[in-house]
Amino acid sequence: MTVHFHIHYFTQPGQEIALCGNTLPTGDGNLLTAPAMYHIGEGHWELDLEHEPCEDLIYQYLVREGDRILRREWGRPRHLSLPPDATTVRVSDFWQPEPENALMASSAFSDSLLTVPDAGQALSYEGGHLIINVFAPQVRPSMRVGVSGDTNLLGHWDPSHAVSMLPGEYPEWRVSLDTATLPPVFHYKFVLIDRSTGQVVAWEWGEPRVIHLHSNLPHVLQVETGLTCHYQEAPWRGAGLAIPVFSLRSERSWGCGDFGDLLRLVDWVADTDQQIIQLLPINDTTSKGTWEDSYPYNAVSVHALHPIYLAPADLPPLKDTAMQDGFTAEGQRLNTLSELDYEAAWQLKSAYIEALFEQEKEKDGLLFSDEYLAFAREHQDWLDPYAAYAYLRDSQSSPDPSTWGPYKQGSTGLVTELCDTRQPWHNTIQRHRFTQYLLHKQLKQVRDYAHTKGVVLKGDIPIGVHRHSVEAWYQPELFNPSVQVGAPPDSFSPTGQNWGFPSYNWARMAQDDYDWWKRRFTHMALYMDAFRIDHILGFFRIWEIPEHAVRGLLGQFNPAMPYSPQELEAMGCPDANELTVARFNLKTLNTLFGHNISRAMAFVKKDKPGLYVLKTAFNTQQRIKAHLCKHPADVDLQEGLFSLCEEVLFLHDANQPDRLHPRINGMNSHRFSELTSDQQAVYRHLHDAFFYHRHNDFWKEQALTKLTPLVQASRMLACGEDLGMIPECVPEVMNRLHILSLEIQRMPKRMGVRFENLNAIPYLSVCTTSTHDLAPLRAWWSEDPEATAHYYRQMLWKPGVTPTECTPEIAREILAQHLASPAMWVILPWQDWMAVDALLRNPNPGTERINQPSNPRHYWRYRMHLTLETLMESEPLKVTIRELIRRSGRS
Repeated sequence: MTVHFHIHYFTQPGQEIALCGNTLPTGDGNLLTAPAMYHIGEGHWELDLEHEPCEDLIYQYLVREGDRILRREWGRPRHLSLPPDATTVRVSDFWQPEPENALMASSAFSDSLLTVPDAGQALSYEGGHLIINVFAPQVRPSMRVGVSGDTNLLGHWDPSHAVSMLPGEYPEWRVSLDTATLPPVFHYKFVLIDRSTGQVVAWEWGEPRVIHLHSNLPHVLQVETGLTCHYQEAPWRGAGLAIPVFSLRSERSWGCGDFGDLLRLVDWVADTDQQIIQLLPINDTTSKGTWEDSYPYNAVSVHALHPIYLAPADLPPLKDTAMQDGFTAEGQRLNTLSELDYEAAWQLKSAYIEALFEQEKEKDGLLFSDEYLAFAREHQDWLDPYAAYAYLRDSQSSPDPSTWGPYKQGSTGLVTELCDTRQPWHNTIQRHRFTQYLLHKQLKQVRDYAHTKGVVLKGDIPIGVHRHSVEAWYQPELFNPSVQVGAPPDSFSPTGQNWGFPSYNWARMAQDDYDWWKRRFTHMALYMDAFRIDHILGFFRIWEIPEHAVRGLLGQFNPAMPYSPQELEAMGCPDANELTVARFNLKTLNTLFGHNISRAMAFVKKDKPGLYVLKTAFNTQQRIKAHLCKHPADVDLQEGLFSLCEEVLFLHDANQPDRLHPRINGMNSHRFSELTSDQQAVYRHLHDAFFYHRHNDFWKEQALTKLTPLVQASRMLACGEDLGMIPECVPEVMNRLHILSLEIQRMPKRMGVRFENLNAIPYLSVCTTSTHDLAPLRAWWSEDPEATAHYYRQMLWKPGVTPTECTPEIAREILAQHLASPAMWVILPWQDWMAVDALLRNPNPGTERINQPSNPRHYWRYRMHLTLETLMESEPLKVTIRELIRRSGRS
């Protein structure tokens, strides 16, 4: 048969449009050898191909110049059936640019929120027919798309006789019309039809469309595709909750929330008209086997799930009933604790998993199932390195690969050797694989169940990985372990944050188009339909702290454009090098140490007249920490000595030592106060120029280069955590890539504003009352009475004395205010949803905070004070939440 393709699209001279498909005539997937189309003028391109009948020709258009691919169409490839009864197929296409509502094509909508009941119906492609295919996102499940027009077949514009279309792969709708019943030229429009009544409820806007039939002969098939339905629809808005998995509690938990509890949470969320559950990271963090592993952002694997989230109640019981009863009893005991006892819960789960493995490794056990074997094969690329790493970590009694002797450097060959079935430790390797299989199966079940309930799971992708992670051991070329990743000073910590993660070798990652990152995203898409990029600012520039530092103030952005000596001299700062050495006078020492100054003097020595420096043995924060680690009571002394290390105004660039970075917030140092007023003005200017203006275009290009392939790697809905020191270019990049921002009323992004005006936040955002790094609503209310009073008067418009506690009535009003915002999503901490109910909320709000960012050794152990079973039985609370959501138009 002859297949005739036509598309209208303007290109530049020297460029051509090519059609690339999955068959030999269409290039067999090769973008460079795909057949070029012929330009017939005025932006019209055509291509005739001789092709055999084909059930599913998958193709896409692209713009090519020589051997360079300049751009490709947005979205998924097109599908076309070439029936055997047709001798001619005429395809009229429209180029698919990225639409403004591109995120409506994410799996959050296609697989859950807007899933059409009868999606994916087969459409018959036959000669003598016209196929119309239209892109129509945001069609509610209660609606269907139809066609009305000026022909008998299409009802002569009578909406009661509109022809219903069939839903294809979301968000496409299709219809097949017999060309024998159609005139050579006709006009039509798309309509929305209510499924329950059959009535047309909306017409698309704009002039009627027109189709010119090339033939009505029975051997000719005509296809109109690439169309977009233009109809007015209010922006989609939803609501949900945020809670870590470990915080969940049910009557079946074993002292820690698990994936079985998450399954039960889906029911409560759906029952309260919420549509999304936002989680903290759920990857394995097992390093020391102590409570310090409770930090969910310090993953030892970016693929492996944490075994502590396995739900024993949903697994086959142990055949040894006495052993099973013992495990269950201990799990129930741990479940009575108000907080997570991480070490006890981890030891219990580990022992149970080992017992279950010993049972299931026998003949006819789960270890011999086709499902397990398929999982192990499909995920071998990350599963085997993880299993080998976990074996070495435990057998060597250390998480640090540098102590593993001949195994200190991972490689493909070493992993193959360690995972060989003949090794005496092979059972241990198998146990780690088996554990991941069980976790995968349980979490996949949660996601599939959530889809049936119209609920989305939202994951969290940390910016960093553990310094001694699988990836740092197995793929060290991707990392820069000589620095530590953190964050500059912000409202969470005036001295910055040091997370301890290794930085990334972005240049090496770029060589394979960030494949490591893309595999992270595609793996998460197995379980999640939305994700939050933790510290998205790190993709613009990342805060790197030298190994010798403990706090974040001595960090510098990478990549960056540090000042050259010539620039600094031209800006009025010729002696900048002098300001890279930490010098201080007696006044500074008295200010920092007060009555403790005599002890501090043991750490310093005289330098220039009237000035001191730290002694060589104590001239870095790590050296000070190592010396004082035996004296934990000397916290004030240690913090003061740390501050002395930070008494600099410039830092040498890590890669170009002759170039300098201003020390972040150098104006707050004692060294700055000793400058003349003219020198202070110069320093302020070059500091602010460096951090707020100099890098805008540079960091924009850096972010677009990295983030574009990552967000395109999966169909998940992309959200970013863009809090902190935000470059001016961040909103532009996030908008261009359809990444939702994070908006918090008490953390406004505008200068000089105390609380954000929620009516002014962008639609492409997630709005919330607080995050895991902040105090929940009720605890915040009592933190700062002056701030609370301002909020009470100015944001809630209340007269009189500010209440000392956040009452249920106040909580409802605050939540209603957030829900009324234009944000696409309002995702509130579970604790803040509970604040609206006087009977069910936690009697002690001070225990509800999840994390203290200023404390790098915080114990992450918060658990909900009620069981999920109690929540399901609490009708008044469910009614209150449903009413709040429905009144806001988010139902």
